Amino acid sequence: MLKICSLSDPMASGLIDALGAAKIVPQPQEMAAQIADSVSGIPIEDLIIIVRTVYSLYYVREFSDASPSRFVGELAEAILEIPDIKTAANADELAIRDRFKRLLNVKSLSMISKASRLQREGERLYCEAMILSDIRPVFGDDITSGPGSAVLTHTLKVSYHGDEGHRDFFVVLDGEDLKALGEVVDRAQAKDESLRKVLRGTNIPDLGI
Repeated sequence: MLKICSLSDPMASGLIDALGAAKIVPQPQEMAAQIADSVSGIPIEDLIIIVRTVYSLYYVREFSDASPSRFVGELAEAILEIPDIKTAANADELAIRDRFKRLLNVKSLSMISKASRLQREGERLYCEAMILSDIRPVFGDDITSGPGSAVLTHTLKVSYHGDEGHRDFFVVLDGEDLKALGEVVDRAQAKDESLRKVLRGTNIPDLGI
């Protein structure tokens, strides 16, 4: 935030213009590399940090319930609460509010944040998964004689985020289930690549992951 607030007005305007004219890309580091020549007065290390921050602000605004004007107003108030930022950046609330209002009004970046929300729109959002495998002994009537046989089991653990917070669910699988699940995933990956090829053949940018 300090780096953004410390930019001179001409430098900030140049940054906003460069972001607006750039090709839409979902990764902030790729965007920073794309516009680096247009804002050569900003060191590339600072530019990467600035662009990452801008992308994050778009995502936060997209997933919040606040209107654009309210979001910018609350953002400006929060920035001025950062120790020494007002003195270091030599800016007041109105100047900060105006800068972020313009910075958060780049249509291409709004498109990226909307795409991110659309991709994640659903009752539950996948977080991670793992499969726990073990051998389960099978005992006969006389358990003192030890197990007479055993079975292999695999437990699929899926972690997700939902309205109720972070949750897990577990599904027990056997060897045939693992094979079938792998085939389903392989097919989904093939469809993903096929659909991306369709997009690459159009003028519609792929903003997903």
